[in-house]
Amino acid sequence: MYSNASFGKFLLRNRQEPSFNGDELEYTEWKKKWTSIVSVIKAPPSYELDLMKENIPEEGKKRLYNCESLTQAWNILDSVFQDENLIAQKLKCKLRNVKLKASEEHDQVIELYLEVDYLVKRLTAIKSNPILIYDPEYLNALYRVLPKVYQQHWDFFDKTGYPNTWADFQAFLLEIYNTALEKRALMESVRSMPSKSTDSQLCRKCGGAGHKQRQCPSDPEVVKKITSFQVGVQSGNSVDSNVKVNMPKKSGTSGSQSMASQFNVSAAKESKPCPLKEQKMLPLLSFKHQKLKLSHLVILG
Repeated sequence: MYSNASFGKFLLRNRQEPSFNGDELEYTEWKKKWTSIVSVIKAPPSYELDLMKENIPEEGKKRLYNCESLTQAWNILDSVFQDENLIAQKLKCKLRNVKLKASEEHDQVIELYLEVDYLVKRLTAIKSNPILIYDPEYLNALYRVLPKVYQQHWDFFDKTGYPNTWADFQAFLLEIYNTALEKRALMESVRSMPSKSTDSQLCRKCGGAGHKQRQCPSDPEVVKKITSFQVGVQSGNSVDSNVKVNMPKKSGTSGSQSMASQFNVSAAKESKPCPLKEQKMLPLLSFKHQKLKLSHLVILG
């Protein structure tokens, strides 16, 4: 039969105790996790204290030197890492310097709202949120981060019915956040739609899309016909006016110029008389015209 102490140690060995990196903004959350994961096991205080020292930064370990009780240890750590003035300054600094990682505008709005909502809740918990009402610097910083189109939305946002400008901005963020969630759901559904290309549109020879088997660019006969046709056109040889050769698009070339646009040759051209030949015919036509006119006069005479 295991004792409570040995059973607690057994459970802790099979759990990953939370670790604290020394950031004051993360201390409160780490303390809650430690209480729910480690303290609830009710292991021997000395054992839990040793575990605590292994999961805090060097500064905390030094402060807990010669500490014998968990209560004393928590009081020391609270005094070091739970300074509300320092936490408030860090939160306000993060609020003034929000940086978005998303690329799409609706994703940027979602990211911005979640970050601002988290920071405001933290400031409210330590009763430091009134600074957001009286100092417009925070609102201006967030305005600069907004995508351009949403900046215009804020410019024309109805700001009546709210106690202050910060409350206006929070309501505005919530409104565009809900719209951005709908936009994200719509975009996901569009991306999940099946492609229009089907197996029936694939070439039976090479398996590529965008052309048929008789137009396959991998067929030497097709390439030979295209080459001979181009040579004939460039050399000035007569070409059937109905001939039209379309070199099909090569499979796997999306977003670039297709081979069809490079080798699309049309010989539907009207034949025009040679200007030089017309000049040579002019004297002959003039002579025939004069001869006909003279014979006409003789007959009349």
